[in-house]
Amino acid sequence: MNELELLREIFKSTDLHIGVGTITQLGISQSKAVLRVMVNLLPENRQVVAQMTFADVYSVTFPEINDLAIVLFSDGHPDNAWVVKVCNSKEEPIPLFATTGNTMISPRLGKLVGVGRATVTPTEPFVLGNVLLSGLTNLIARLDATLSRLQSGVICWGSLGDLSYPHPLFISDISAIQEDLADMKEQYIDTASTNILSQIAFTERGA
Repeated sequence: MNELELLREIFKSTDLHIGVGTITQLGISQSKAVLRVMVNLLPENRQVVAQMTFADVYSVTFPEINDLAIVLFSDGHPDNAWVVKVCNSKEEPIPLFATTGNTMISPRLGKLVGVGRATVTPTEPFVLGNVLLSGLTNLIARLDATLSRLQSGVICWGSLGDLSYPHPLFISDISAIQEDLADMKEQYIDTASTNILSQIAFTERGA
């Protein structure tokens, strides 16, 4: 061994600063301020307890058992470990919407998205824009048809003395609109395929 190799051997650091492993256990502190995870580091199969970090204190998604995680060690110390990233897998691939350069925020399969204050559980489902637009378009079309009949005089009638009374066709049109609204309510709230309310994204009720 030459002198340069000897110096390298003497001064080389054996500290681990970054590692990759699978998450084997999760535990949240009593104060709810810290999520600790046990990680099985690869390839040496060594267990470390790390503190979970998130993209932001207000953007939180828990990892799951068997997730592949990247672990950093402060100053290379094995007792100061931090999970800084959970990696995608075949089971949870990169969302298609993101593959074209778009920004994507999505929950894990079977999980929900919540938007609200940290101390409040969001329970109010978001309204889906395109479905709402479709419902409003149908309602407007029905009202337009009734207005056209009114303007053409088709559903206008005369008066009896000083009392005016509607033509039966006008009453029929208003009744039809009521029925349309009832059908729309059933379709856009109770039918899963056209539900106007999100099934995965929830927020707080407005004050």
